[in-house]
Amino acid sequence: MALPTDDKMRKKIRPFQGFIAYFPDAVALVALLSKTANEQHNPGEPMRWAKEKSTEELDSLMNHVIDIADKGELSMDSDGMLDAIKVAWRANANLQRLADKYGGAAGLISLMNKQEKS
Repeated sequence: MALPTDDKMRKKIRPFQGFIAYFPDAVALVALLSKTANEQHNPGEPMRWAKEKSTEELDSLMNHVIDIADKGELSMDSDGMLDAIKVAWRANANLQRLADKYGGAAGLISLMNKQEKS
């Protein structure tokens, strides 16, 4: 994780207040999916995101969205997990890959700030 080192910018980033407190149930459900998927894809290993095992976040995300559109908001994937949870997981995975590519949160914030000024 690459947070900005600038104190002023770090104070604007509120991981607890701006994410956990906003979406406590969604965070818990995504964490449950992470644990379940880790047991499926990395049995016996500590929890970790095996990024190399799946790289098509946007296609997978859209497949789950299509399932929800077709079957309804409580649509479940073959493993019994709600497709809505998998949409959230894939959206976060896509954003994390983007952050990884551009220097973490700090890099993306810098890019956004440059776009605002141009």
